[in-house]
Amino acid sequence: MKQGIKTKGKRNWWLLPLEVILIFLPLVLGFHSEITGYGEYPWCEAGHTDTDMFLYQKMIVFSIITVVTLVALIWNIVKMKKEVRKKSFLTFLPLFIYLGFVILSTIASKDLNYSLKGAADQYEPFPVLFGYVVVIFYAYIMINTVEDVKQITEAALIGGFIMAVIGILQAMGIDPIMFPWVQRLYIDKEVLDMYEIYSKFPSGQAYGTLYNPNYVGSYVALYFPLMLVGSLISKVLWKRLLYIATAFGLLIFLFASQSRTGLISIVVIVLVFLLFKSKEAVKRWYLVIPAITFVVLSFSLLDTYRDNLLSNRLKQMFAIEKSTADLKGIDTTGNAVRVVYKDTEFTVRMAVSETDFGYAVFEGEEQKKVTYSEYKQYAYFTLNNGEEITIQTAVYADYEDAFGFVLTFNNRPYYFSNQIVMGDYKYLNEQQKVDECVIIENPLQGYESVASGRGYVFGRTFPLLSKYFFIGSGPDTFAITFPQNDYVARFQSGFGATFFTRPHNFYLQMGVQTGTLSLITFLVFLIMYIVGCCRRYFFKKFTRTEEWFGFALFLAVVGFMAVGFANDSLIVVSPMFYVLFGTGIAVNHKLCLVEKKERGKVTEVSE
Repeated sequence: MKQGIKTKGKRNWWLLPLEVILIFLPLVLGFHSEITGYGEYPWCEAGHTDTDMFLYQKMIVFSIITVVTLVALIWNIVKMKKEVRKKSFLTFLPLFIYLGFVILSTIASKDLNYSLKGAADQYEPFPVLFGYVVVIFYAYIMINTVEDVKQITEAALIGGFIMAVIGILQAMGIDPIMFPWVQRLYIDKEVLDMYEIYSKFPSGQAYGTLYNPNYVGSYVALYFPLMLVGSLISKVLWKRLLYIATAFGLLIFLFASQSRTGLISIVVIVLVFLLFKSKEAVKRWYLVIPAITFVVLSFSLLDTYRDNLLSNRLKQMFAIEKSTADLKGIDTTGNAVRVVYKDTEFTVRMAVSETDFGYAVFEGEEQKKVTYSEYKQYAYFTLNNGEEITIQTAVYADYEDAFGFVLTFNNRPYYFSNQIVMGDYKYLNEQQKVDECVIIENPLQGYESVASGRGYVFGRTFPLLSKYFFIGSGPDTFAITFPQNDYVARFQSGFGATFFTRPHNFYLQMGVQTGTLSLITFLVFLIMYIVGCCRRYFFKKFTRTEEWFGFALFLAVVGFMAVGFANDSLIVVSPMFYVLFGTGIAVNHKLCLVEKKERGKVTEVSE
């Protein structure tokens, strides 16, 4: 195979960085608090501070691992034969092109500080994205034997077992990471003396050390296939039992997390497994049927215990109903406040002099008659459809008693003024800051509530893909790129003053931040791997242990990418994905060389 450390029958210490990622990186915790910088923007409160225990320290540890791994990678690449090195780089050419786009988007970033150091609630800056490429290539270069693959799988077994234990305890209402003596390990004593640290998730909902229950789905999607295959092919009884126990433990962890996307990923993994290995499943029906029965019963029992919470959440996720709103949007970017209401569009202007003020209202080209109450506290006009609209006069004490007005729709007031920024119409938001209020073209108009509100963020992210087609906005800049000032739609979708730091979609996140072209090159690389796996594993009888491992890694990649449609990339799970992705590519390459040797096309395959 490729040049590298040959470790048949011995531990390959070159794989230690990958093992650390699979076992320990998800467990890293550490208290971190910082002023995010988002307070400089009108959609966020001034002096906004983020407190984190799950992301920042993982970023630091992974960056250190990246440096160590990069040095080891360069050392081993230098020792390679020129021909082998050339083939390795050609194999990863699409991924290296993707990295080029990452570099370009960083240079042209909307905020270089975020792209280099990381932004709150994300912490995937350029060094981390660069580390992902290093890790996947390192796994490909350094994994050369069956023993190497077993070593990686067993690392996943250890990491998965530890995480499953934590998750099961949390499901029982016992959160070990909130034990006082555990908190002292990752939180400074000064902080513990000043504040009481507690979980933001209800008792019984599992999240492990993965920041949010949603990422439990991504984690289990990666580790469960390895446990599933390990339980089938392990020849050592205690290991087989451990694989089985960990597989079921991960499922309980997943059920208790209430991650609907994770449940869907498991269904996808099982369906792909049965599609590729239907003959094997039929042959071992005595294992398959009890396993499926156990899973279904476990889900049913836990769902019943939680008052049908899981099944109801799944129904809610798939309930695709188009909603309608009377107020379609408000735009302040012109020389008036433009309102789209009940398929009618009208504009409101305010004129203020030293002694008087008044309103001019137009519906299309037609100027509407405006009637004022005594002292002009209110003004009224009637649309052509017969509906009366009220304008309430306002005075904003925070802005030197500037005049403005209020429009109310469905009991929701919207505040405007052209006196705070003289001549420019502005909206006063929930933070009491002035901002433009805009109407964003949305391909998912009316479906904002789909998938727990993801329809809202997806619909307003899609247009950004064309805007950032060649060069992205920069790593970790989604928060300052997303149209946070689409205030009407944001409120009507139930998000109030919430602002978005991630799109809840792996592909949209990549497409916006590092560019749509970077997403395309990454998908080319991914599809090349998937097509290769389909050719190699579909309906084939496995005669080598490597084939089973390669198939398990393929399932892990497919499961993670399936979850990626509803989860974004995050430091709590993505490093493990790239380790296993690189391992899968390495296994496929080894099998290819073995087959060529058997056909007499190569004279030697390194074991």
